[in-house]
Amino acid sequence: MIRLPTGREIAAFFYDGPISQAVAFERLMNSGQTLVNRLFTAFNDNRDWPQLAHIATDGESYGHHHRFGDMALAYALNHIETSQSARLTNYGEFLSLHPPLHEVAIYENTSWSCAHGIERWRSDCGCNSGGRFGWNQKWRTPLRQALDMLRDGVAERYATEAGPLLQDPWAARDQYIGVVLDRTPDSVNAFLHRHAGRRLEGPERVGALKLLELQRAAVLMYTSCDGASIRSCGNWAPVEKGAYPSR
Repeated sequence: MIRLPTGREIAAFFYDGPISQAVAFERLMNSGQTLVNRLFTAFNDNRDWPQLAHIATDGESYGHHHRFGDMALAYALNHIETSQSARLTNYGEFLSLHPPLHEVAIYENTSWSCAHGIERWRSDCGCNSGGRFGWNQKWRTPLRQALDMLRDGVAERYATEAGPLLQDPWAARDQYIGVVLDRTPDSVNAFLHRHAGRRLEGPERVGALKLLELQRAAVLMYTSCDGASIRSCGNWAPVEKGAYPSR
């Protein structure tokens, strides 16, 4: 558990670094069965507390960086579920069953992929793939400054123009992910009704949705793929050690 400056708390899960590294760089995805076997090495029968085996990887590992990696992952998940050797779960369920017992603190401005903290996203820190001699990353600082300037300008316009349309523009922005995941008319109508507090018609309705898409684009422009899509970087299907429940 981590205590936030606001006084609130957030639960943190620590992923298995060596297995994640093996998925990304050691061709562990060449075999679904090998993946299963390696994942189970995260468990220890001598422990008498609930165990969770999980990794954090880029989504590109499953088919893009490693051909047929998606098939290996599908095999692994199916094998674990059908063999009932462990139970597939997610963070929300595991947390509800096993609240955190320890408190930790975040070491600010650090990342796993840059020895200079978070400088690889904003300065000529020196981290590179060694692709070409003489290259540098001096372009990072002005690019980051330009993105931040655009973000702030967009935020100001969003707050001004969304104010008359949405009861809480920033809460609506945060919850707009529901529409991104489900763009059916019923989903959009329910979202606008909930956040507008009144029926939006014609230009107002279109304007509200355009403003929300503007905020979405402002977030996307910071992604590694330049806004074409959100880069998938997260944890897949955590596995909980223990008896498999009946359904």
